[in-house]
Amino acid sequence: MVQIPLVGMSKLTVRTSDTSLAHGSNDLQSISPSVLTTLAEGAVQAALNEKLGSGESSITTRLHLEISDIAGVGSELFASAKSTQHHGGNYHFDIAISHDDTIIAQGEIVRKVIDRVTMSAKIAARSRR
Repeated sequence: MVQIPLVGMSKLTVRTSDTSLAHGSNDLQSISPSVLTTLAEGAVQAALNEKLGSGESSITTRLHLEISDIAGVGSELFASAKSTQHHGGNYHFDIAISHDDTIIAQGEIVRKVIDRVTMSAKIAARSRR
């Protein structure tokens, strides 16, 4: 049986607060790697939204992101995610982030579908009050 891939997108206009300088990872006003990660995660979540059942959520179990270029304040970035395989409750996605026609980062994210109530209880049990 052929499975139709799940596809999602997200976008962001880079603000000063999104830069590596603001995040303390270096002294440049370029997009922070942590923001690129969040943008890619948003695209994956958009792809999974219609697939998740009531009471389900997903967590990232693996993330690989290769950054090949930079973007500065005011740049509009687009992230895309396309599922490549699904087995058990695990979904594998190829991800790409672009600015204009240039890919600035790409990689893979694996998400595991989980029960929201069970995971929320686990998080609460491990949280400090």
